[in-house]
Amino acid sequence: MLALNHYLTTLLLCFPFLTSAALFPRLYVSSYDGNVTTLVLAHNSSTSYEYGRPIITTISCNLTALSRIPCAADPSWLTFDSRHRRLYCIGEDLLGKKGGLTVFETLPSGELKALSTTDIGPGAVNSVLHDAPGNASVSALVLANYSGSVLTYDIFPPLAASHSQPPSQSPTSISAPASTHSSPPASPPTLVQNLPFTLASPGPVAGRQLTPHPHQVILDPSGQYVLSPDLGADLVRVFRIQNGTGLLLPCEHLKVTPGTGARHVAFWRRPADCTGGKAGRDVNVDRGLGGGVGRPQRVMKRAEHGPRQHREWGMKRAEQADGPLFMYLVGELGNTISTFAVSYPPGGGMEFDLRGTIDTFGGKGVPAGAAAAEIAVSGNHLIVSNRNDFSFPAHHTVPSSPSAADSLATFAIGHNGTLSFTSLSPAGGVFPRSFSLNRAGDLMAVGLQWSNKVVIIQRDVQTGKMGDIVAELGGLGNVTCVVWDEQ
Repeated sequence: MLALNHYLTTLLLCFPFLTSAALFPRLYVSSYDGNVTTLVLAHNSSTSYEYGRPIITTISCNLTALSRIPCAADPSWLTFDSRHRRLYCIGEDLLGKKGGLTVFETLPSGELKALSTTDIGPGAVNSVLHDAPGNASVSALVLANYSGSVLTYDIFPPLAASHSQPPSQSPTSISAPASTHSSPPASPPTLVQNLPFTLASPGPVAGRQLTPHPHQVILDPSGQYVLSPDLGADLVRVFRIQNGTGLLLPCEHLKVTPGTGARHVAFWRRPADCTGGKAGRDVNVDRGLGGGVGRPQRVMKRAEHGPRQHREWGMKRAEQADGPLFMYLVGELGNTISTFAVSYPPGGGMEFDLRGTIDTFGGKGVPAGAAAAEIAVSGNHLIVSNRNDFSFPAHHTVPSSPSAADSLATFAIGHNGTLSFTSLSPAGGVFPRSFSLNRAGDLMAVGLQWSNKVVIIQRDVQTGKMGDIVAELGGLGNVTCVVWDEQ
């Protein structure tokens, strides 16, 4: 009770206008220790002015663990469905046995309630939700399996429609009252498609490119396609979402430079009127041209045509956007960012135009052993995390932290999608495998796998510059993913 009173007092000091802890921003954190931990962030901002203009905003934060609940063997990724208040946790299972997909309901108290757990086999590392075009009653969760496949699970009808019982696991409450909220029994997601891949010959990076290794699944901004960067095959695989069923139809894939190790992609769209400095838009659904090598390469990738209704639906969404679209691919093995201009030809499909490539350290040289990881776009800036580069002295409160920290690289996105390196900043610890920005873009949560912690970094939305580490929490195990829930 004393711990709970201290927790609530701290939050109310930072948010005096709130009366319920359920209203504070939350973060969900997965870890190789087998658990998902719910964190609550209390923060307060104050702005200093000079001659009537804001010059600096200071944010004070407190990061607190609210609850912890088992997920699966070696959880690797979290996908949050804010619309239905569901959290999907996938387990990689590093021992290669069975992995797992656990669906949680996010309760008003901030705790998680397990609705179902499904054996999905080992190797799952990423997932994305999508609705079937032309059929609002069908939704699916697509998984990237590092062992060499992409899988689709039907998650509708709604989970509450079944009479099966959820698994008998409950969250370990750390500092919050028990919730009286309840939910009907749920049925687990159902596997409806498995697309295995093969590799004709190994890639140039020995030991890492012997077989296909899909590392991400992401929707394109039109909502018509699922893209999957493949680290082992040096491809970005492209799939059209079939009208009505939501199944994936393989298209011609995008080939990238051998040895890239395609890991993750992000999208950015330039506004139609950019002369006034209007910010670009992060058009990633989920919720550059640098120092080029060789001459630009034009790559045509067109999906097979679907029904007319589907083509018109997708093109209509694409045409609603107000400027050129770009895709940025981060390569883990090459430590590079490749920029592609993306278009949707009238006949259907996707077209990629390679504009250039730059390393994830802004052309300043890649430290030995470095491995790029996450990529994100916010406004007119792109951010990439670098692991195992030890570019900075450590910022830590955990005594076991190493003597150096890895980095976050920020790039400004220009008028024609070009990337200009702006800064390299400390990640707050070692192996920043995952990071995510809050809705406002002024706070970044970084999951530090080898430091066993999450840090919150202040960020200037206009310049993209990273600021101070304003909160952190250790003892979370090998952190693999962190996502925001701002309700």
